[in-house]
Amino acid sequence: MNTYVYQIGQSLYINLTNKCCNKCTFCIRNEHDGIANYDLWLDKEPTALEIINELPRVRGYNEAVFCGFGEPTYKMNEIVTVGKFIKDYKVKVRINTNGLGRLINRRDIVPELKEGVDVVSISLNAPDRVNYNKVSRSIYGEKAFDELCDFAVSCKNAGLEVIFTVVDVIPVEQMEESKKLAEKLGVGFRIRTEIK
Repeated sequence: MNTYVYQIGQSLYINLTNKCCNKCTFCIRNEHDGIANYDLWLDKEPTALEIINELPRVRGYNEAVFCGFGEPTYKMNEIVTVGKFIKDYKVKVRINTNGLGRLINRRDIVPELKEGVDVVSISLNAPDRVNYNKVSRSIYGEKAFDELCDFAVSCKNAGLEVIFTVVDVIPVEQMEESKKLAEKLGVGFRIRTEIK
């Protein structure tokens, strides 16, 4: 059975797709079928209505997060529709993204994101183009890093809360440089623990 909605702690997570334009070296998909006893591989992508029908009573959760086994921005219609539904319950909505949604969709998705989410968490994972390409291995090559930085600024300018994240598998000096880049761009920064 497909897992579209799952819970960890007081947060709801929404799994929209397996598609991703990156092949990150540390990705959980390389070693596992899911997280916290949830199998996240999908054999069918959900519609917005299927997700809404699976949502438990939304009130009482700290947040809802678009985060699964793929890049959520492949499913913009579902993000907007489901995000607006959840926000009506005064629950914060976050998206965990690789920041390449404008390349994926071939348009500016920031206005749409603003309708459906409050927080944009972007997997930075490296402080520069060369190291980003080594770890993320994006189909977009060298332009991916500059795009995700520009996307972060666009989201910030649109009034969204933006956080760059790095996984703690990268060298400490790259974590420091990534933090400096976040400060330079005026966005938040967080170090995530690798899921093993």
